[in-house]
Amino acid sequence: KNVLFISLCLLGMVLNSSCEKSTVEEDTNGCAETVSFKATVKPIIESSCVGCHNGSQNPDLRGYDKIKAAAAGVRRTVVAKTMPRNGSLTDVQIKAIDCWVDQGSKNN
Repeated sequence: KNVLFISLCLLGMVLNSSCEKSTVEEDTNGCAETVSFKATVKPIIESSCVGCHNGSQNPDLRGYDKIKAAAAGVRRTVVAKTMPRNGSLTDVQIKAIDCWVDQGSKNN
């Protein structure tokens, strides 16, 4: 009886921990921490994108609401390294934008 009880408890712990791990990985898509729009994404957009995307070209990337509306497209073009035209972002900058979009493009 005791061996069966202990075995079932251990099995339950293993299954529970593996479920938690896959849920965390799924939720964050490999992103180690929350990406801040104000501290991380906004400075990247301002220094690398707004020179061209300042209302004279679509998408207009001036301000949070406009950036959020274009977030999926911004992610797609920076991950594909087709934007910015005058050179690519660093892998760290690309990952930050990718994670920020995955995390819901929050104004944080």
